[in-house]
Amino acid sequence: MNTIDIKAGLLTCNNNEVLLRKLLKKFAIKYDDFDADTLDTCSKEECLKAETFVHNLKGVSANLGALNLSRHCELFLQSLKNDVSEEEKAGLKKMYQEIQQELALVVIDIEQM
Repeated sequence: MNTIDIKAGLLTCNNNEVLLRKLLKKFAIKYDDFDADTLDTCSKEECLKAETFVHNLKGVSANLGALNLSRHCELFLQSLKNDVSEEEKAGLKKMYQEIQQELALVVIDIEQM
């Protein structure tokens, strides 16, 4: 598995491999239908919705050992802290799509377990 640091995930799960696998499977089911188009126009409402989603995803992915995904989420959240100009909106959309791509890889790795 290239996208999940099993050792990091096991630390969170008190070295309980059965629990980690169960949590990873639940993660894959919950986040399998992620839609990057949620951030289509970067309106304040869309940004707030994306921020909440990405914040939750960041924490869960870090706890389960999907550290690269968590880092993508952190970069997106840091970018949202600033007022977003029109040209920065394109960058946010790209970052959001990168989160989607990394998440898809994580889900594939989990499904192959």
